[in-house]
Amino acid sequence: MYASTGDLELRFGEAELVALTDRSDSGMYDDDFIGAAIADASAEIDSYIGARYALPLPGTPPLLLRLCCDIARYRLYHDSPTEAVSTLYQQAVRQLQAIAAGA
Repeated sequence: MYASTGDLELRFGEAELVALTDRSDSGMYDDDFIGAAIADASAEIDSYIGARYALPLPGTPPLLLRLCCDIARYRLYHDSPTEAVSTLYQQAVRQLQAIAAGA
């Protein structure tokens, strides 16, 4: 995986993660739910970069960490991402497409 729950919390804040994942009204975010979003985001990244690079990568480049966080955040929003979250997701996909194309 290219990111962790801590990475998402650092970038987007605990309050947002709680708002997106606290289905039991515990006031805490759901690590399992976030972990699934990160795993899905990492798989999406692999689907692009795996065409050009041998996987798994020996480390996580900072760019992939950022892209993973943006993709995982988009996935956490389900059917109602904000415009800003959608824009970051679309930019991430374009960057991954460029990487896959060797640009």
